[in-house]
Amino acid sequence: ALGLLGPEVRLVVVGGTPDLVAAEARRAAARRLGDRLRFDGAQTDPRPWLHAADVLAMPSAYESYGLVVLEALACGVPVVATRTGCVPDVVSEGLNGAVVGSAPDDLAAGLRRALDLDPEVSRRAARSSAEKHSWAEVARRYLEVLAQAHTRQGDAVTSGGPG
Repeated sequence: ALGLLGPEVRLVVVGGTPDLVAAEARRAAARRLGDRLRFDGAQTDPRPWLHAADVLAMPSAYESYGLVVLEALACGVPVVATRTGCVPDVVSEGLNGAVVGSAPDDLAAGLRRALDLDPEVSRRAARSSAEKHSWAEVARRYLEVLAQAHTRQGDAVTSGGPG
């Protein structure tokens, strides 16, 4: 996808094992993308990279949840990702990123759209989306469900039970 974007677009890849990073670096060199592509490998704290990013790309074919998506959104970074895990629930086309197909041209088009977003609007939308999935918000919703279940159970006991 990087080859389909203009020369002004640069990509920093964070994550992966040393062997995977080396293999991908060789592939990038073979495609003559070396000057536009940097592999920084696995990091214990992704925040410095997220804060420096204009957009996060996650073209995963499968992802159980995609925590990095929420981490990027919490940092105010728009996300371009395939329709896996939490992506359809947290990424809003034209506001905080793009949900794309898995083909390289789909990813390139989504990256272009995300890079063209108004930075302040996308930053606010990204953070707002992440806040809906923060630990505090998830805990609040769980407590709400538990309280409703407790109330229903109490109603069933006082009315003589179900049925």
